[in-house]
Amino acid sequence: MRELRLRRGFADLGEVHVLMGLHGVRKVDEQFDSDGVTLRVRMASDRLGAFAHALREASRGRLALQASELDD
Repeated sequence: MRELRLRRGFADLGEVHVLMGLHGVRKVDEQFDSDGVTLRVRMASDRLGAFAHALREASRGRLALQASELDD
């Protein structure tokens, strides 16, 4: 499994949630502040590349991923 932290502005949040559903990504935590939201999510390691690509495409490269491996 992989754990990801996604930092997004509010305008992109809907698209991120749609892509999470399409790629089997499970939300672990969601923190809001005045600039947007930080999501902590988990997903299968073998789906990370496709999910990261979809997020880059949907956000025109604005999305930042921070990945750390989790124990299965």
